[in-house]
Amino acid sequence: MKVLQTIGEHAGTQQAGIFQYARTAEGVIIDLTVGLSANAQKLMMPHSHWEALLKALSKIKNKVFDMSDLRTFIEGHCGFDGSEAAAVVAILEHEGSFDHYGGLKGNNIYVSINLIRDY
Repeated sequence: MKVLQTIGEHAGTQQAGIFQYARTAEGVIIDLTVGLSANAQKLMMPHSHWEALLKALSKIKNKVFDMSDLRTFIEGHCGFDGSEAAAVVAILEHEGSFDHYGGLKGNNIYVSINLIRDY
């Protein structure tokens, strides 16, 4: 399994939200038990559900998403909680479906990438 971290901090703890994932013949396994998620579990997202998510995202006219808006969309589309949806966002970015972007969203609205120091 590949270890990734969610983009940003986990539930306001200022710590990375780490998880593992792997693709299998059945679908995408997402293992949140290695991270800090309070309701940590292992999920199996069948390939058909992953493809349906990609198709749903491609039908949305805007191509630039605020991180929380994208997570909220995934929560609603997949029925996932925030930690599960954050993991899906990280997988989408890792696999190239989305790029980390800090530019113009449209109508003079900008998306920012926030960085924080702990000292």
